[in-house]
Amino acid sequence: MVFDWLKIVVPTVAGAVLLVSACFVILYRCGVKVFAKFNVHPFDMDECKKKNMSFDAFVLCKETDDALAREIVYHLEGRNAEEGYSGGYRVFCITDVVPGSTIFEICDILISSNRVICLLSADFLRCVSSMFYFTNALDFNLDHGIHRLIVVKCPGVDEALAAAERDAVPYVDLVRMFLSTYTYIEHGSDDWWQKLLYAMPINRLSTVDVDFRNRLFAKFDVDECKNGNVTFDAFVSYAWPDDPRAQEIVHRLEQVNAEEGRRDGYRVCYHDRDLPTDEIILRAMRSIKHSKRVICLLSAAYCSSEFCMLEFRTASQWNLEHKRHRLIVVKCPGVDEALAAAERDAVPGVEDVRMFLSTYTYIEHGSDDWWQKLLYAMPINRLPTVDFDLRQRFFDGANNDDREALVQDM
Repeated sequence: MVFDWLKIVVPTVAGAVLLVSACFVILYRCGVKVFAKFNVHPFDMDECKKKNMSFDAFVLCKETDDALAREIVYHLEGRNAEEGYSGGYRVFCITDVVPGSTIFEICDILISSNRVICLLSADFLRCVSSMFYFTNALDFNLDHGIHRLIVVKCPGVDEALAAAERDAVPYVDLVRMFLSTYTYIEHGSDDWWQKLLYAMPINRLSTVDVDFRNRLFAKFDVDECKNGNVTFDAFVSYAWPDDPRAQEIVHRLEQVNAEEGRRDGYRVCYHDRDLPTDEIILRAMRSIKHSKRVICLLSAAYCSSEFCMLEFRTASQWNLEHKRHRLIVVKCPGVDEALAAAERDAVPGVEDVRMFLSTYTYIEHGSDDWWQKLLYAMPINRLPTVDFDLRQRFFDGANNDDREALVQDM
């Protein structure tokens, strides 16, 4: 009797299990098509819903892939350009980071995002900082047992990956492990966008105005010196051969109104025009300490100048001592080769430049959005712009105590 009952129950249960398993596999395989057709997600993909998250997605890319990143951000946010409002996901792109931010602060944003969308390209694989961020996102995946890292694989990655392995690029083995273990999205395939949307969280964070200055991160209030004793909005540090570039930056920041003989923009301290020739080193150091920002035009000529390196070191040390992002580095073409030569020649201060470039973000001069990035890093509140004589108002006001303090600092 029992045997006859088992002959009926066991096949029935086994058949039901197989049927459910088959349905699950089919649903999993066709999940993207179901989602694209009916806008119904068969699986809960919001593993971070109970966490303290600030963004739905963090887009990780190399600067050369910024156009693709912007396309993804635009469509994910569902931005209404007329109203200036983001009606979709709340997205942060790494190219929006304030120049001068440390890699650790960027990792904090990465960790506080529901998804990390990695645009894996040949340039990405050659960039050590990009690979470092990839490793952090992957480690978070492994440590918490969740699928938060979305990799969009661009054309040419396989060849670049083989080259990176030959050159022993740091972290390249983790990329290879991910591609061989996890699923990823082939950019350019017919359904790559549907797959990306399918991998996004179901429950979106509340959408807010997309102006980054008023958005979410109070630590990105880029006016850290607003309550300090400052005289200038910016000090421009440059080598003499780069004077045309420096003049361009100063002119655009000040928005000079030649007819009225006044400056209507930021209040900028510019070597060739504003610094008296006597005691120029002490006066330059004092100007740096009394400026909200120090804009460094880092070029080959800059790297070979001990005076420029002294200015860079002063601004860099102030950054470290006060834990603020006051130094804005605009990196010109040819700097990497010049840095290597400066290291061989033991130019004082070159190690500070190398440390900064490997730890902080900077601006590539000549990139499509270098000027927008520079403006983004400038203080929100500008000092009142007036037609003032620096010799009387600032430099001649430096007393002997100021000079002694500056000499000690140097």
